[in-house]
Amino acid sequence: MPSIPCPIKKCGWSTDDVADVCAATLLNAHMFNHISALHGQSADQTTMKTEKVKRPKTAADCVSEVWDYFSDLWVDSKAATKVEGQEVGDGGDQVAGNSGDGGEQFASNICDGSGQGTGNIGDSGGQIDGNVSDSGSEADYCQKSVICTNVAKRGCERVSQPEKWLKTIAKKKRNLGQSYTSYNTKIEVPARKVGKPCSDGCFDKVDRETISDIFSHFWNIGNYDDQNSYLQSLICEKEPKRRRKKVGESRRPVNYEYHVKVQHKNVKVCRSAFASIHGLGMGKMKLLLKKRTLSPSGTPLLDKRGRMPSPRAIGGRKLELVHEFIQGLLVTASHYTDASTPDRCYLDGVRSITELYKKYINWLDKNHNQEYKVSNQFWSKVFNRDYKIDLKPPKTE
Repeated sequence: MPSIPCPIKKCGWSTDDVADVCAATLLNAHMFNHISALHGQSADQTTMKTEKVKRPKTAADCVSEVWDYFSDLWVDSKAATKVEGQEVGDGGDQVAGNSGDGGEQFASNICDGSGQGTGNIGDSGGQIDGNVSDSGSEADYCQKSVICTNVAKRGCERVSQPEKWLKTIAKKKRNLGQSYTSYNTKIEVPARKVGKPCSDGCFDKVDRETISDIFSHFWNIGNYDDQNSYLQSLICEKEPKRRRKKVGESRRPVNYEYHVKVQHKNVKVCRSAFASIHGLGMGKMKLLLKKRTLSPSGTPLLDKRGRMPSPRAIGGRKLELVHEFIQGLLVTASHYTDASTPDRCYLDGVRSITELYKKYINWLDKNHNQEYKVSNQFWSKVFNRDYKIDLKPPKTE
C-alpha cells in the first residue's frame, strides 16, 4: 500500500462516490471493482462530523489527488494498466497523455473551467466534445467519419492466400521441373529428366556428372523468364559459310549454334543434345528461336501469359458506390484504441453484416436504381478488408 492516505477513506466516500471519481479520472471497470473492494465500505456519517472533514463539492475538484493515489496503488500492486502502450505511473509522470492537475492532460484531457478539447473533463465553463462534466454523467459517444484504411483487420476474416492456390502450386512445381497435377486437365505430369543422347556424340564432350549438374542448376532457377534468358544466352547466331544460289530468298537467313557451360567455357553441342541436357522438348526449342526473331533488339521477350485484367473483376463505378455507402454510415468513435487500430469505430443499431448489406440494396434502389448491385460476398469482403468498423461496442464503453 502506498504511503499516501486514501482520499476515499479519508473523506468517507460511499461506493457511489467511488464510481463518480472513477468516471472523472477515466478509470476502467476492472480498476473500479478493485478499488471499491479495498476502500468502498460505506462510512458512518458521524465519523465525518467528528473528523470535520470537508467533503469536496464535485468529483472533479479532487481529480489530481485521487489520480496520484490510484497511480501509486497500481504501480505497487504490479497491475499498472497500459493506455496507448504506456504504463500508468505516479502523478507527475506521463500517462497516456499527461496526468496531473487541472492544467495538464491525461487519457483524454483533464482541464478546469477554461479547458477546451475533445474528450475533456472539466467544470461547467469548459467547451467539451464527448465530455465528462462535474455532474459525473456518462461520456457521450462522439460521431466520427468513416476512414478507408485499406488494411485487413486481424481476426477471423478470411484472407486470400494465392501461394496456396492449386493453380499457383502447379505453376511453381512446373517451373522447378517437378511432377505436378495439371489444374485444367487434372492429369499427372511426370517430372523432368535428362533426355536421350544424340547420335553425333555430343554427350561424350561433356561427362555425365557435368550434364547432371547443368540439368539440376537449370531447373533450380524456378522462374520461367529467367530460364528463358539463360537458354538464350547459350544460343548464338552465325552467318552460313556458304550459300547456294537459289530462286527466291532463303527461309533461314542465319544459323544457330548451341553451347553448354563446362568449367566456365562454352562447349558447342547440337540442338538435340542441347535440348536433352536441359530436359526440354523440340517444341520448346522452336519457341525459343521464335521469340528470338520477334525481339528487335535480340533480348528475350518476357512471358505475357495471364497479364490481361480479369473480365470478372468488379471495379469502377460499382466499387465506388460501395465505398460511398460505407463512408456515409454514422459510426461512433471509441476511447479504447491503440496505435495499431487508430481508426477503430463502432456502428450501433445493426446486428449483422447481412442486415447492413440489405440497407445498401435499399440505398442503391433509392438513389442509384440504374446501377449494378454487387453480391453479398463481395460487399462483405470490401467492408472487412478496407474498414475498421465493429457492429457492437465494447462493454467497457
